[in-house]
Amino acid sequence: MRTSRISDAVWAAIAERRKFGETADTVLRRAFDLPSESDAGRAQIPSGRRGRGNLRYAEKRMSPRVEAGQLSVAFEQSPANHWDLSHPSKTEDAKRVLNEAAAFAREHGATPGQVNAIRKALTEAGYHLIRR
Repeated sequence: MRTSRISDAVWAAIAERRKFGETADTVLRRAFDLPSESDAGRAQIPSGRRGRGNLRYAEKRMSPRVEAGQLSVAFEQSPANHWDLSHPSKTEDAKRVLNEAAAFAREHGATPGQVNAIRKALTEAGYHLIRR
């Protein structure tokens, strides 16, 4: 970040164009058609990112869902797969479905975090998988 001295006339022009809550930097970015600071930081992150927080290890987005007694695992630009689930009290059946879904996910390049997301989707839907 740099500091610049500007005349009162320039400051007044910036103030006229300012909307509530905006900084002088925001007004100048809009005037020069520059991306916002948050957008500029995201633009530098390549696809297939690595790291934590906004940064990801996954190469492809995966969506696990449990709806109407069925687990669905879908990858972007790849076919989805579905497994029927029995009653949430049948832990062994839920474990079998989890293992099959995890194997499918790994075949399509899922990260360990994405495999855990499948477990989380099942748990949030009431299919509690107890390790023995």
